[in-house]
Amino acid sequence: MPLELYYTSARAGLRPGDSGFCTVAASEGIGRTLYDRLEVMSGFRHLPDGATTPVAQAHWILDLEGRHYHVLSRVCDAGLDYTQRTNSFAHHLVLDPSEMSGGGPAYLLQQPGLMQRQWDGHVGIIAPRALPPGNVDPTPNATWLRLTGDAGWAGAVAQLIATQPWKTIGLLYQPGQEVFPLIAEAVAMLPPAMRWQATFNTYFTSLPGAVGCQWRCCPVGTPAAAAVARAAADGLLIDLTRPQLPAPPDNPWTQAARAGHAGPATTKAAARQPIKPIPFALKPIAAEPAEQSSAPQPEPVEQPELVQQNLSRDQPVIIPRGGVRVSPATGPARSQTTWAADRQKLRRKKLVVVYGIACCVIGIGTCMAVWIHRRSSEVALPPPPASTASTVMSRAVSIVPALKLPPPPQRATQPVEAIAIAPPATVTVIPAPTVPALVPTTVSLPAPSIIMEHSLTPPAPGKGLRDPVVEIPLAATKFDHPEAIARLSMTFPDGSTHWTCTHPDLHGTFEVEAIKNSAPRAVTISWHESADARPMPVLTITLLNDLSEMDFTWSNALMLRQPHVAQLAYWLVQNSQLIVSDAADRRSQKITFPLTRIDFSLADMQSVVKFPENLPVPMELSLGRTQPEGWKAATLAPTAKMGEFLIRLEKPPGLDDIVPSVLLRYNTDDHRLSNDLAGATEIANSQLTATEVEQKRAASDADQVRKAFEGATADYQKSIKEWSDRPPAAGVARPGVAQPGEAAPDEYQRELRRREQILRTHLDNEAASLTEPLARQKKAEIRIAALREALAAYADLKEIDIVAELPQGLCVAIVRLKRGGP
Repeated sequence: MPLELYYTSARAGLRPGDSGFCTVAASEGIGRTLYDRLEVMSGFRHLPDGATTPVAQAHWILDLEGRHYHVLSRVCDAGLDYTQRTNSFAHHLVLDPSEMSGGGPAYLLQQPGLMQRQWDGHVGIIAPRALPPGNVDPTPNATWLRLTGDAGWAGAVAQLIATQPWKTIGLLYQPGQEVFPLIAEAVAMLPPAMRWQATFNTYFTSLPGAVGCQWRCCPVGTPAAAAVARAAADGLLIDLTRPQLPAPPDNPWTQAARAGHAGPATTKAAARQPIKPIPFALKPIAAEPAEQSSAPQPEPVEQPELVQQNLSRDQPVIIPRGGVRVSPATGPARSQTTWAADRQKLRRKKLVVVYGIACCVIGIGTCMAVWIHRRSSEVALPPPPASTASTVMSRAVSIVPALKLPPPPQRATQPVEAIAIAPPATVTVIPAPTVPALVPTTVSLPAPSIIMEHSLTPPAPGKGLRDPVVEIPLAATKFDHPEAIARLSMTFPDGSTHWTCTHPDLHGTFEVEAIKNSAPRAVTISWHESADARPMPVLTITLLNDLSEMDFTWSNALMLRQPHVAQLAYWLVQNSQLIVSDAADRRSQKITFPLTRIDFSLADMQSVVKFPENLPVPMELSLGRTQPEGWKAATLAPTAKMGEFLIRLEKPPGLDDIVPSVLLRYNTDDHRLSNDLAGATEIANSQLTATEVEQKRAASDADQVRKAFEGATADYQKSIKEWSDRPPAAGVARPGVAQPGEAAPDEYQRELRRREQILRTHLDNEAASLTEPLARQKKAEIRIAALREALAAYADLKEIDIVAELPQGLCVAIVRLKRGGP
């Protein structure tokens, strides 16, 4: 069953404490790393000026922790969220290899009901479901004919996907144009086994880390469109906004596209040679026979049975470095022999040789141990003393008389003569005590990490042809076992020795290797533009024998030809870690570089940040891991103004729904970092003063109403008291009686009720007159309490950490804003 994830803006997410843009629903069994990576792939950028933002339908190949995941994504506009800001909704499907049907990714994205178009508001676990099976046949490419004037462009795209999957395909279109039918028609021309190597995105904005996307469709006029045009300079760029496109090169692919047929790879497949078995009885995978063709034969890829057994339902499609992706269902195939593949074969052969030598050494050692044991057991021991004979009689061993022992093996330098032994009929043997074998144990002692006292100097071309060297001193006393250090190694930030840059303007792979047969402990870092390109040396790191310093030697040729690669390598090394260990890779100790920290005052609304210049790719800002207590990031998105980033900190609303918030703004042009904490505090203070004035005014209005009704209320109460104190009596006239004489009892009660009713009406009028000023007074009191809470929250905001980093998590610096300043 596929793994699914929904990502949108909500009050509460799936994980406790999440709010704003977060995951609201996901399948069970998604690992933490995959979970976080899918959230990074959920970004969505609305087009400015009210233009209709396209829907991003994509098929990604995600390279994560040595595995390859096929991800189908649909990201679209979702109106306004609960804060009345623009919202988006992302739905991701992570496919199992067995669910990758022959129809391909475009076919699955076309199936109704597969990809959700909006969130239903439910936060929880997504129930598992099965994907619809099926296949698709090539079509006459009517959409390509209508939009480009020549259906052969579909064949040109399919040819590039099938033969050169590492080259970028760019498609520029006007907002409002539907481009997904173009993708579906072109992918349908590919063989079913190759359709899943077609990666695309109908609304491409950026390339997340460790993600592959070959076909990138962008609306014209966007920043991504310019980047895609540069990336597709050596690939294929199709601009649908041009009035007339030229005809594509005529070849079998374009001819098949115009005729509505499948590509050449589907009509006549190349013959596959049987795969040779690997030594040591490793059973290879059998290749299916195919028709013979005049096309060049692809080189078979060896896959031992052990590798085939490891491909389970959770194992994604494997993509060899620099070659065509290999699917478990279709068998191995690739279009060309690459440098990385040849290197992998060479390593495999070396591993087989080492394995064979190890088996021979173990076998010889075992035979010698058995021979020594047998020889020691066949030689009779001298008889024990008489005093101990009675205690060992039960251990007496009878040996057959006239036993002839074979002579021991003779050495080449000194022959040994055979010894004739005439054994007695019965010999008493005392068995030697059993000595347990000593098993070597590995003791892993934790060693503290070493943080260099000096940062690495950015690379700069040296004078002449000599490679510039940066020397950083080390303190030998910080090493845990300096006498045992024999090896130096290095790992990139993700813990591996290969790091791929996926930025549109800079694409390639860094690789770190230990220098063999080198007296000093050293490693080298090389750069690969592509899988079949020749590696270029970038940096050599050497640890001197006396552990007094570490030398960093930059390649002068690379810095002159490709300075952006050297700059990227500098930040990559700054975020990596060096490891020293003994010859057996034990007693390892890590060496890291210090992070650049910049301190500023929160009270300073305009602070100039001196970030490093000439960064190889654009820099982004985000909150650090340790956020202020109770505060959360509500917005982490660039503003409509180019070159400006916003980070909004909010605290959950308290009384009167007042939300304390602080806006951090960074301008990339003048490197100015500003915050409105002082302004927000001043506004809250002014609002508190105005609210206190309003509360006092409402209380004064209430007092005036009470005073206005106070005199009449006293008169009415006095009249009732006088009337009730003089009960009716014979011959006594009552005050207030219209006619002279006595007041009858019924008239007395009627008059008393009338006066009481007048008093009640008077009091009701007073209460009604007090309703409005009392309501204003209560509202002002609640707002005063809320504003005081907001001011207390602003006062408690002592420190904010902001991380400035390049894409793929390369940290440039940490900016710390403190209440008291630097």
